[in-house]
Amino acid sequence: MTNIIRDSRIYLIILALLLILGLSLSAPVSVALGAEQAQSDPATQGTAQVFCNIRGAEETDSVACRVSIDGVSQPQDILPGQSVSYSLDLGLHEILVELAGDQAGLWGPDSQQRTVNISAGYNYRVYMTFYKKAHLTIALSQPDIVGDFYVDGELLATQVASIDLWVTSRTRHDIAIKDITDLAAGDAYYWRDTLAYVWPYSGQEKTVVLYPRKVYLKGFLKLDCDVSNVQPEDDVVCNVAIDDQPAGTVPGGAEGQFSLSSGQHTVAVTLSGPDADKWNPSAKPQTVWISLGRTRTATFKFALLPYRYSVMLTGVGDNTRAIYRRGRSLGNRKDVFVKVGDCDTASPYFLHPFDDGVYNLGDYNHLQEAIDYFSGSFGRDSFAANGGFVTAALLNPMWANPEFCKPGESPVACEYRIQKPSIALIMTRTYHYGDNWQENYYQDLKTLVEYSIQQGVIPVLSTVPRIPRAHNAIYEMNDRVKLVAAEYDVPLWDVFETTNALPNNGVEYDTAHLTLPPDAMTGFFVEPNLQYGMTLRNLEALEVLHWLMNEVIY
Repeated sequence: MTNIIRDSRIYLIILALLLILGLSLSAPVSVALGAEQAQSDPATQGTAQVFCNIRGAEETDSVACRVSIDGVSQPQDILPGQSVSYSLDLGLHEILVELAGDQAGLWGPDSQQRTVNISAGYNYRVYMTFYKKAHLTIALSQPDIVGDFYVDGELLATQVASIDLWVTSRTRHDIAIKDITDLAAGDAYYWRDTLAYVWPYSGQEKTVVLYPRKVYLKGFLKLDCDVSNVQPEDDVVCNVAIDDQPAGTVPGGAEGQFSLSSGQHTVAVTLSGPDADKWNPSAKPQTVWISLGRTRTATFKFALLPYRYSVMLTGVGDNTRAIYRRGRSLGNRKDVFVKVGDCDTASPYFLHPFDDGVYNLGDYNHLQEAIDYFSGSFGRDSFAANGGFVTAALLNPMWANPEFCKPGESPVACEYRIQKPSIALIMTRTYHYGDNWQENYYQDLKTLVEYSIQQGVIPVLSTVPRIPRAHNAIYEMNDRVKLVAAEYDVPLWDVFETTNALPNNGVEYDTAHLTLPPDAMTGFFVEPNLQYGMTLRNLEALEVLHWLMNEVIY
């Protein structure tokens, strides 16, 4: 009984103090932070115990729970992992907990609210749980493009390549990148808007890469302005016209790219510039088919003008191209030639220096293109070239190399089979004896040319240089060579005319072989080496190959 009276006195004292302070009896009473149970009247009040559960928070983190009850902010914040009890009158109350502190933005949600119904003498436990946010880096997959970044429908950044932000964890976030800009696109393509979503866990560090799709509006033409042997100091450009309309220029020896609508287009290219007169002024127009988003390559080649050649070459025309195409259909290699003939053709001084790397092109640097293209053929010892081989021997299996050639195979047939060439350089002679040697020589040459054409090998017939003490026979041989070349419409290389202007006609008097310079450097196209027969023949052979490469193969 004494305890009841004592408790009643305490209660009356408290009521008196409240009246003095002007406080309403209905106002909630908050107790010290961390108290487990607030004192309340069990008949007219209950308690709400609020737990501050900030997941992953460390002691050093500046974050706490800030409580408001029925719109009234409570005086003390609750530290992570702790709780506070509040004495409340009976009935419904709204409890709002917001995160406070310098690092509050790293957790979510920002606030939580509960409605509690207080009963007399009852303690309600209210758990407020906050999870650490996830840190996202969002970026476009392609370099050099930017866009507008949206997260959950909110525009966060405009025309950037990437963003980073903190988002609420344990919930889905929708990401969109719109209005993507690519300065290189021009009118050729655009990037579609791209979407993604992410559901990060608490505290996650995550990079989200979005892959926009490129939508092509045009296709592309890669144009190769292939100017033969152009030098850095040469001022020459390709003028490009597409469908009869100027489209731009490409520097000589370089590549350019053009955006075109899908479909068929006609492309024409001409040369201009102070040095353009060194080359053929125009190339054959080409028809190209362009598909959206695809690249088509077209090469336009410009050869040095024929007047830069010293060789006397005729008969390079449509029939020569037809023979080449036949050879390609039979599997012949476009960058391979063979040598056919006798001692001057089998000589290690004929063409070998260009595979050996022992040469000096002098003023003929453009011929390096032919050396590079036909590399490997110059130094080969041909089965169809040997000392003493007359025309008839080239066609006779008896003179074939039995180690490499098949039974019944002639030297020429053996060489053609093994090498699969596109071109044969032929200079062949005969013994000028007997009443009918001219006719035999003529028929043998025809057989050789017919077989070459059948095999798809371009026969380049060469006249023969002078033979001392046999002037009349030389003229008769060369007449037959020219006749066969004309009958079959194949290239004719007139070695006789050019070597005839050299000292001693370019021929050794005793051996009838082409003359060699004193240093034997037959690949050096400088004076005085060019005054010797074998050096001049090497120069002209390169010119023949270069000519055919540009006029037939390309």
